[in-house]
Amino acid sequence: MFARAVLLLCGGAIILAGCGDEDTIAGTLSERFIRGSRNELVALDASNDSIAVHVQGQDSYLQVRGDGTSGGTFRAPDVEGERRFLAWRGMQTGDVLLLYSLRDAHRLDIEFRRQGRPDVTLPTAGSSVDVSVQGLRPWATDDALLLYSPNTATLFATGLSVPDGGTSSSPQRLQWPNQVPLIDSTKGDTTYLLQTGTLAVADAGYRVAHGLAVVENFSVSDGGASDLDATLEPFAETRELRLGVPLGRLSEIANDVHPSAVVVDVRLQGRALAGWGQFGDYGPSPALLSGTFDPDAGDILQTFSFPRWSSDADQFLSLTATVGALLANPFNEAWPIWVPGTVKRQVLLDAVPDDVELGWSLTPARELRIEGQLASGELTAITEAPWVTWVAPEVGLASRYRLDVFKITPRGDGALVDSVLLAAIQTYEPSARVPPGVLESGHWYFVMLHSVAESGQERSYSMVLSSPFQAGQ
Repeated sequence: MFARAVLLLCGGAIILAGCGDEDTIAGTLSERFIRGSRNELVALDASNDSIAVHVQGQDSYLQVRGDGTSGGTFRAPDVEGERRFLAWRGMQTGDVLLLYSLRDAHRLDIEFRRQGRPDVTLPTAGSSVDVSVQGLRPWATDDALLLYSPNTATLFATGLSVPDGGTSSSPQRLQWPNQVPLIDSTKGDTTYLLQTGTLAVADAGYRVAHGLAVVENFSVSDGGASDLDATLEPFAETRELRLGVPLGRLSEIANDVHPSAVVVDVRLQGRALAGWGQFGDYGPSPALLSGTFDPDAGDILQTFSFPRWSSDADQFLSLTATVGALLANPFNEAWPIWVPGTVKRQVLLDAVPDDVELGWSLTPARELRIEGQLASGELTAITEAPWVTWVAPEVGLASRYRLDVFKITPRGDGALVDSVLLAAIQTYEPSARVPPGVLESGHWYFVMLHSVAESGQERSYSMVLSSPFQAGQ
């Protein structure tokens, strides 16, 4: 997959017709590094990338090449047509073809959103940290100590070992993972330590953060040993939420994803992430509250305790249903292809009443069709540039859609297959055409359609799958 990219048309508005030079399509390609209330735009080198304007017609498809620069700008000739897209493929897209609907705008600014600072470095030699903590809540067997550094997008469980009932630990050596960036307090990196554990509720339970330590002067030495001494404090404030989760509706939602789909699990998380209301879920952050539900257990009504994060980060609830479908395997019918996905709703905590039903506010799009055929059934005579259409979700209002096109190839006897993302098409209309050159005659593919609804207080995502199809046959 590729990093999450977002559209900003004419400096932030979704649509502003006529801004920019009417004879050209112009814009910027950049990375936005977010750390707390600060964020930094870094231009991407697009000099070797493929930039073009695509015009999708009912019986035609026009592509006009543009040019990118090392300074992250691009320019392409404007072309008349109702369905115009900017097409971008390069190193930053992972060689995936990305298409963004232009509508009637002449300028398009695209950014990849990333957590932390842009100058992080990985260890070049073995690094270690001697960790000692005080102020623990009496330790239980399934407790964990998490280490979080938002400036370096670092989050992992330390593996700290504490005797049952213990409230402190003597120094324990942690080998710093080679793939985790070095923390440097001289560059403003703050480190957080959190103790998490299970809070029993009646016959169920959920995990919650019990205590927090904020460490301002900790750095990881490249190739050396560092000390991390911290004292955890209980959270100053917690909020009690009585939440209803309508698990009984999930079977209908799963059937909308694909007739073969099943719900694997349902997860509730409460997290804190700086700028979530403005930028979305752009990076990792620790779960202050987390619970997993059996999707067959019936509707849930339960009170949860949500610790309040003391920083200026936005706190939000995330309800995620993991849904998987068993697609027919064209290479070995005895071994269906398992394709996982999610249906998710995220809500700003301050927008949630103390007693509320937290269900799914955006169901999957309906009647997904390829070349007019229902995509959940057997698909035949699919061209190499097919039209894909759908009907808007029954529940919720999608602000945009993204159509992902995957190629599937067999391993050995076909019991296992590889799936590779080839193209992602973002559109505001309930239809899109797969560009010529993406599909090859005789090869097998499937599509995944994502519906998205976003605002400052809520973000919802759903998806629907097609059955595999062979192009050009």
